Amino acid sequence: MSALMGVMLRKSISFFQKVSFCLMDAFSLWVSAFRYNSSLHSQHSTAAIFRRYSLLSSLAALRDR
Repeated sequence: MSALMGVMLRKSISFFQKVSFCLMDAFSLWVSAFRYNSSLHSQHSTAAIFRRYSLLSSLAALRDR
């Protein structure tokens, strides 16, 4: 009986180890996607800010003439 329990325990540990590896991979992919999306969002917002300042500076230059 104890040999059967040992085999069952090893199989269940192996199963949970595989599941935990899959979950860790999924989590790392999610974190990578989140960082990539955040970096894209920050680049777009920075470009929009520069566009806004360049528009304002060109309008100010026109007013000085």
